[in-house]
Amino acid sequence: MLKLLRIFTVGMSAALLLIAGIIVFLICGQIEQNFLSSAHNSNRTLSWSIANTATPLLPPLFTEIDNYADSPSLILDTPMVRRLDAAISRDVLGAPVSEINVRNQQGRIIYSTSAYLLYKKRIDDGFKAAVTGEEITLHRAISKPTPNGGRRIHDFFVTYLPILEGGNGLPQGVISVQTDHSEHRAEVDKQQLISSLFIIGGLLLLYIIMMLCVWMVRRQHLRDHTNQSNLQEKLEHYTLHDQLTGLPNSCLLYTSDASDQEE
Repeated sequence: MLKLLRIFTVGMSAALLLIAGIIVFLICGQIEQNFLSSAHNSNRTLSWSIANTATPLLPPLFTEIDNYADSPSLILDTPMVRRLDAAISRDVLGAPVSEINVRNQQGRIIYSTSAYLLYKKRIDDGFKAAVTGEEITLHRAISKPTPNGGRRIHDFFVTYLPILEGGNGLPQGVISVQTDHSEHRAEVDKQQLISSLFIIGGLLLLYIIMMLCVWMVRRQHLRDHTNQSNLQEKLEHYTLHDQLTGLPNSCLLYTSDASDQEE
């Protein structure tokens, strides 16, 4: 009986550990998937809003940008760029936008919220897809150092949209909107930690209850075994001794003689 209880305890402990790992993995995976899906849809919606606002204001840039090839930053002071900045600012107000770029068919950046990128040629996987007319959103997790000497993961989502259809059937340019969802990531990590602790705590409570039940069964088994042994001893005593005087009876004498004969 005790051996069966030990086997049951070890088996249930291993089973609970396995169940805890599977549940934590599934729950954390679902939370992560919800975060990625939400951030993807949010960035896509924002990108379309910015693209719809910016598209009517971009044609002059495609024709004028080459005139500022020697000093691209000068174009930032032109009225057309100021109008574009004002229009885009209204759309991105309160949104975690980290960078907006507009590129022509050759990958030349004709507008950017980062001035140092102006007139630079950048061709990446997202641009290659969007310049053929495909909309695409990419997730980029980048580790950056923090002021206290540690590192922090920044979750960037970049949506590439084809804009301004040209006469050849291909987009005349590509607009890319990059957002930083690191703050949301911190909340997701916290939610995953709380869910994991809750699951582990629940299974630990179940384990404690199970061990308590096993202990009670084991205790009852030992008690029954002790009572049975005591009862057996009493029966043997009553069999071999007189119940009134407590002196050995004939059964004990017969048992003793039989033992002597065997020796």
